[in-house]
Amino acid sequence: MKLFIQIYLLVFAILCLATYSNAQITIQVPGASNPWPAGMPEGTTAEAGDRAPAQSPVLVPLKLAVGQWLEFSRIAGSVSHGPGLRGFGAEGDLKHIVWHAAHAEHSKSDVVAPVNSLVGVFLGETFPAGVTPVRLDFSAPAARAYTELHPVLRQTFFIGDGMADANQRQRMYVPQGATRLFLGTMDGFGWVENQGAFTVTVELFGTPILLIADKSAGPELISPKNGDVLDNGCQDRKNGILHAFEWSEVPGAQRYHLYVKGPSARIPVIDDSNITTTGYTRWEQGSYIVIGNGKGWTWKVRAMVQGQWTDWSSDRTFDVEPVDTDCRSGATR
Repeated sequence: MKLFIQIYLLVFAILCLATYSNAQITIQVPGASNPWPAGMPEGTTAEAGDRAPAQSPVLVPLKLAVGQWLEFSRIAGSVSHGPGLRGFGAEGDLKHIVWHAAHAEHSKSDVVAPVNSLVGVFLGETFPAGVTPVRLDFSAPAARAYTELHPVLRQTFFIGDGMADANQRQRMYVPQGATRLFLGTMDGFGWVENQGAFTVTVELFGTPILLIADKSAGPELISPKNGDVLDNGCQDRKNGILHAFEWSEVPGAQRYHLYVKGPSARIPVIDDSNITTTGYTRWEQGSYIVIGNGKGWTWKVRAMVQGQWTDWSSDRTFDVEPVDTDCRSGATR
């Protein structure tokens, strides 16, 4: 009986501790923080001339993992979308609902929300890449008054003042594969002209869930498809070979391994195990594939998750066009 009571008290204590914040941070989010360059390298451009890092969103300096959630305990300040215009709090201008003029950009989804509102996007460790998530729509008051939100990786979402109502904070759950949260402001284009800033206090709750790598869960190959015909060069070497490969994102992947081999080759033409995005482009100026080696190329991909490689994807095959195809049309690269 005594042991049972001790176990009960231990479980009760753990459950009680789970309701307390693991970490808290207060940061400034300038009005010029464009969410779409999140995670992109210096010099990356966005709609209407915004550029990283000058108009990049703000990284919340907390290490995140699936199983955790975020709450916003205090948000102050105001933002306007141009010099001399009225500023609004984190809920934004509720009479002026906008979406991103470029829609999806840099593999992050579009979002519909009040202009000047506080928004966020979760990313993993690597540069954003992969199939763009669906757009979330927060134009209706009910959509903005959620109690819990479960966005996926790279899906831009509305935060506002962080409150479902006057007494209840909203919870934003960390999606699988996410380790970072970026905060920005909502606008249609041209964040460079935005004024003001929000002061945001973020609290992290919950216990990370350890995800064991599924050895069978390799990437899904997207492009090229079986039987696709890819580029070839010219014998006069005025052209070249341009091949692009794309596959699905594996949650929690640190890197990918792409293996591409010709129909009769013993050595692969691509054997790269340090790819940090879900795409790869092969460009060889002045090269071409000789007659007889154009059919039956194969490619496959695997992912590194928690220090272990998944199984390879299934093989796919593709062909390359006859040598000098582009030259006959007068095309050059």
